[in-house]
Amino acid sequence: MHKVSVIIPTYKRKKEMVNRAVESVLNQTYNNIEIILIDDNAKPEHQSYREEIENYVKEKNNEKITYIQNKENLGGALARNVGIEKATGDYITFLDDDDRYLPRKIENQLKYMVENNLDMSFTNTHICNGKDRIINIIDHSRIKSLRNDYLMRYHLTRKVVPTNAFMYKSDSLKRIGGFNN
Repeated sequence: MHKVSVIIPTYKRKKEMVNRAVESVLNQTYNNIEIILIDDNAKPEHQSYREEIENYVKEKNNEKITYIQNKENLGGALARNVGIEKATGDYITFLDDDDRYLPRKIENQLKYMVENNLDMSFTNTHICNGKDRIINIIDHSRIKSLRNDYLMRYHLTRKVVPTNAFMYKSDSLKRIGGFNN
């Protein structure tokens, strides 16, 4: 059974939102997971966020959660790279601290990747408003090719997906060096 690492960077986010994100991972139908929560609240003026998240993780006391505090504020891309370095899963996916996964996201995406021997995949995405109503769906049924030039053009004209939709084979993502800041 493949292990999936879910990397969640957090910055200036209240614990209720972080909890919603974390719970959406813990409630997945696929449960061979680890959550790597990267606290990027390193600036002195953000210590209240750091304390709140640190206390949340202590209260949660869940062995699936690895909590890392960055010594300096790195930003989203480099905070994700910290998580990539710590990840022990065969596959890596990401979740922003103010978003959540649908319950079968990891199961369905992992199954698709394994069955098709893929190094990377991405999913459709629902965009919700503050009242949790869907206001847009990013659907990829129009993608006709997976060639780099086609996907780049498609992404620039239609925005392929947010980071949350991607899943990678861990060794492939580590081989390319993660995210470029």
